[in-house]
Amino acid sequence: MKIRIYSIIGLISILLATIMMSCSEKDEIIINSKLEGYWKVVYYIENGNKITTEDYPTWPEFNNGEITLNFMHSDVENNRGSISGKTVTNSINGTYTIKENNKISFSVFTTLINEPEWTKLFKINQVENYAMGTQQLLLNYDNTSIVLERISFANKKS
Repeated sequence: MKIRIYSIIGLISILLATIMMSCSEKDEIIINSKLEGYWKVVYYIENGNKITTEDYPTWPEFNNGEITLNFMHSDVENNRGSISGKTVTNSINGTYTIKENNKISFSVFTTLINEPEWTKLFKINQVENYAMGTQQLLLNYDNTSIVLERISFANKKS
């Protein structure tokens, strides 16, 4: 009788653990897919101070003076995706990986053309974590946040 009870408790524990593990994986995939789409940098927060294009001028004749990114989710199993975009005058391409507790890492390559001051704080390879709202994405490193606004969803640029 005791063996049956322990067996039932063991099976229930395994079942609950499996359910919990599968839920967390789905949650991460959902978060990753929410990143998909086109984004643009709207301002930075450095040491608690908001920095806009008025503080750091940009060049509107190139990419409308904007830093734009396209997140694409391509490797569901490993929570990896690709990223491409423009930092006013330079092109960027690479990958990102989402980890537990809103950790994110980027491996990005870029061209090296002269840039306006606006791009000075755009250090995507240094980003350590992120926070996400409905239409905003914060990429954080050191005492700086890169604040992005969604332009459009997955590969449908408006």
